[in-house]
Amino acid sequence: MYKFCLESVLVLRYIIKLLIANFLARYILRLQNRSRTNNIYLCLLLIFPLLHVCATGKAQGITIKKKEVSLVDVFRDIRKQTDYDFIYTDKQISTSKKVDIDVDKASIKEVLDKCFANQPLTYKIRDKTITIETRPKPLIEQTAVSAPLEVYGKVTDEVGNPLVGAGVSAKGFNKTTLSNSQGEFTLRGIDEGTILLITYMGYETKEVAARRNVGSLTLTPVHGRLEVVEIVNTGYQSIPKERATGSFVTIGNELLNRSVSPNILDRLDGVTSGLIFNKGLNISGNPSDISIRGRSTLFANPNPFIVLDNFPYDGDITNIDPNDVESITVLKDAAAASIWGVRAGNGVIVITTKKGTAQSKVKIGINATTTVSDEIDLYYKPQMSSSEYIELERFLFDKGNYNSAINTNRNVISPAVAIMLQKRNGQIYEIDAENALSRLKTIDVRRDLQRYIYQKEIVQQYSTNFNGAGKNYNFYISAGLVKNRGNLRGIASDRLSLNANHTIKLLNDKLEVGTGLLFAQNDSQRSNRTYTMPYVPYEELIDSEGNPLSVVRSGGLRKQYTDTAGRGQLLNWDYIPLNEIAANENNRLTDYKFNINLTYKVLSGLQAALNYQFQKGVTDGLQTNTLESFHTRNIINSFTQANSVGQVVAHPVPIGEILGIRFSEYNSNNGRFQLNYTKSLAGRHEINLLAGSEVKDYQSTNRRNTIYGYNPSDASSVPVNHQIDYQQFDATSTGRIAGGGTQDFAVDRFVSFYFNGSYMFDRKYVLSASARRDEANIFGVSANQKGVPLWSLGFLWNLSKEAFYTLPLLSELKLRTSYGFNGNVDKTTSAYLTARSASGRINEWNMPYIEIINPPNPALSWEKVKNFNVAIDFIFKNNLISGSLDYFQKSGLDLIGNGPIAPQTGVVQFKGNSANTRTQGIDLILNKNAIGLGKFKWNSTFLFNYSKEIVTRYKVKLGSNSTIVNNNHTNPLEGYPYFSIFSLPNMGLNESGFALGRINGQTTNNYTTILNNLNPDDLQYHGSATPLFFGSFRNTFSYGNFDLSFNIIYKLDYYFRRFQVFSGSNYSYTLSDFDKRWQKPGDESKTRVPGLVYP
Repeated sequence: MYKFCLESVLVLRYIIKLLIANFLARYILRLQNRSRTNNIYLCLLLIFPLLHVCATGKAQGITIKKKEVSLVDVFRDIRKQTDYDFIYTDKQISTSKKVDIDVDKASIKEVLDKCFANQPLTYKIRDKTITIETRPKPLIEQTAVSAPLEVYGKVTDEVGNPLVGAGVSAKGFNKTTLSNSQGEFTLRGIDEGTILLITYMGYETKEVAARRNVGSLTLTPVHGRLEVVEIVNTGYQSIPKERATGSFVTIGNELLNRSVSPNILDRLDGVTSGLIFNKGLNISGNPSDISIRGRSTLFANPNPFIVLDNFPYDGDITNIDPNDVESITVLKDAAAASIWGVRAGNGVIVITTKKGTAQSKVKIGINATTTVSDEIDLYYKPQMSSSEYIELERFLFDKGNYNSAINTNRNVISPAVAIMLQKRNGQIYEIDAENALSRLKTIDVRRDLQRYIYQKEIVQQYSTNFNGAGKNYNFYISAGLVKNRGNLRGIASDRLSLNANHTIKLLNDKLEVGTGLLFAQNDSQRSNRTYTMPYVPYEELIDSEGNPLSVVRSGGLRKQYTDTAGRGQLLNWDYIPLNEIAANENNRLTDYKFNINLTYKVLSGLQAALNYQFQKGVTDGLQTNTLESFHTRNIINSFTQANSVGQVVAHPVPIGEILGIRFSEYNSNNGRFQLNYTKSLAGRHEINLLAGSEVKDYQSTNRRNTIYGYNPSDASSVPVNHQIDYQQFDATSTGRIAGGGTQDFAVDRFVSFYFNGSYMFDRKYVLSASARRDEANIFGVSANQKGVPLWSLGFLWNLSKEAFYTLPLLSELKLRTSYGFNGNVDKTTSAYLTARSASGRINEWNMPYIEIINPPNPALSWEKVKNFNVAIDFIFKNNLISGSLDYFQKSGLDLIGNGPIAPQTGVVQFKGNSANTRTQGIDLILNKNAIGLGKFKWNSTFLFNYSKEIVTRYKVKLGSNSTIVNNNHTNPLEGYPYFSIFSLPNMGLNESGFALGRINGQTTNNYTTILNNLNPDDLQYHGSATPLFFGSFRNTFSYGNFDLSFNIIYKLDYYFRRFQVFSGSNYSYTLSDFDKRWQKPGDESKTRVPGLVYP
């Protein structure tokens, strides 16, 4: 099939320029509450790379100076400098040879004559189109018959070592082979002169003409090219995998795009070794969304540190468009992550966005996806049926459970209890009561919830990008839009993102200037009044005529009371769920990020880099509760004041709308100066060093306010008194009007100094080291406590390059190890006296007081994490299987925890460096590389991870066993994981259906004694709430350009607690196993669910 390269470069660039300008113009008109100066600045930054490209003109002649380039590369240069275009086929080009071309202002014919000399191809020029044709063979050559050759040779590196598993293929033909353990290969049935391609990961591809003996072929290693050798980006430097002593995982764009989640971090789930998402961790405390090799802190931030384009990212991670991401590197051990110091204790996730492709014309990319998710299955979670619950209510009604609520004449009772009450009071006949209850038994509120409240979630993603490059510059510009309709009616969000990266080289490539701009705006809306937890399972939301119905609600008032209260002077007090669906809360989150990077080549091998980044995030939130909403009507009615005869005399909460206003803003400035030095000596020694310093200033502000009596027609409002305790209208309690303005701010400042270096000898041995000192403004009064030194050492040994290495099964084997320290910081405590004050706090002497949160602690210091890692990397013969096996240990030292203190100080415990943890585990990666026949290929990757963590030191002991069962994470137990699952031992049921427990080895049903028992030995430990084993098995089947992949994720050996289980004396309809309860003697042998009891 012919490639028609007939587009005009000038026209294409002009069209792209118009498209971008039109897009930006439309967007600028949409921007709100932004100054004109900021808008113009944003546009200039976005348009500048395009203007740079579009300003390029045509040369008066053709100038090309290149060696060993393909004809296609030459065609590309000709198209850039002239208006000529080419027509050719892939098969024709596959037979061509690479050429050396050196012309200056030459004509088109002169250039083509040089290119097609000694080629099996020729050309014809018609107007501005050049057609490539196969050169006719001489008559004698056409009649001659040459026998195919058996080609043999050897593939080596620069120092003569054989390269095992190098690919050898005939260009344009389906004939391939691999080099053996001696680097030798044989390829049969090849015509003389056929172009052979020699490939090996980490080395330049080589082309040679086929002959019987091609001899020894030396491949040249390549550094810094992501498409050839795997690159590890630490955020400070990019290094080839071959000299990385640390433990890391790099996820490329192709693998990331196998997921369609609009959240970039979600795309790491199941494809990243050592990383687990803690989904469904139904435990309070301090859980982390993501864990890398277990937990390294107790009360500090437990989430990994996020780096975006070499700088810490302080914005909302959901504002990063996954379509702009080129790769993600996860740094797991000390050698990989310790350069980030005290922020690396939980691991580091380094995100690198896309840049322009070197020396390529403008490319346009478009991506669109739509994801539709099923509605939430409300029947998945077991609960009592309506019939079971009504019978339970009947049992409780007969026992007098509802009498106290009934006697108030105002507290809420369910529709079934109301019917039972009418029957008891003689207001309806028994048969009518039973008929009414029977009707209620047939109703399941989940049907109405599924139909009117829940919906299918739909996520639409659209993105487009423009990228290109010239000799001294490259650029990448993108725009993305994500529209999300949530699984509840009224929930929706729109995210708009703009991204621009530009790099230009000046001063004969000695100076490189890079700029990056990210703008993201996320508009979301939801209803904070959505009805998702009905009071009873037989509630009805709509009548037979389609009219919305009012329902009872937990903590509400009885309808019989609200219909008559206030003698018509109150607002309607009915709660109608279907009238509350509309969104009433709107939030706009806006993130800006701008960075500039200057890199100057001072001397050969020495670079100086100066980097700066500015980030700003603004969140505007508005919650509008109209006068028609139940929220507003309920507050106004509740605070309405009446006299002794029930007549309304005052409205402390004025009649009108209630607005909740929220504003938050952060500003972050990062600066870094760094020196990089690289030197190769005698072809066997390679030194890489970097050293630098960075500073950071982060400031945040938060403001909240509630406005009452708001009138949208003139934006007026009425002030209220938040300091008075008002009698509630139902006369059951007093309360204060919520709200009032609050504000807070925070300032964090860091100063850091760092060093990283590596030495590689003979491409066999690599020694690396790093050191860093972080200082912050939150620690103690002593200067030596403000900072902490952190360091690491790493070593790599390429055992397979040794002369004595003779394992034929493993063509490549590397050993690596690392040891060092990184850290963490707990911003919830300080070395200074910390106290909390609140208005209205009065002590027994009628004086205001403040509460001491933490006493002064000048010895407070950073949390430290000690890391040890040892690993092997391997490739089996013929590159069929490759992978790595890591064993690691992490020890959290001087972690922030609660510790006891002498009572005479005025407090009984303090928060300081009083805890330790330890984690150990294994990371295994196995890659089965492509196998198959012809166009069909099969790749698979197996990930296996084991991670066990325990708390090894904690000074404050918990009290009763019931506290340990329910809240052991508040003061963890030594010798157990932070998230441990304990329970009170279940010894079965007695003959009366009561649950039995254990105290000091004795069976008992004295629940008070069981719950208050102080002996932890009477508890049953089940295990960790986080998996000990996890991983995935990913397979990809390819046929030509079509890929089909699936991924199986597994998590093993962890526990969770079922809370919603019937226990005999808890009466919620949301409980399961009610039908399995003990009901008669003898059932204790068949069930462990207690019988129904009251009280």
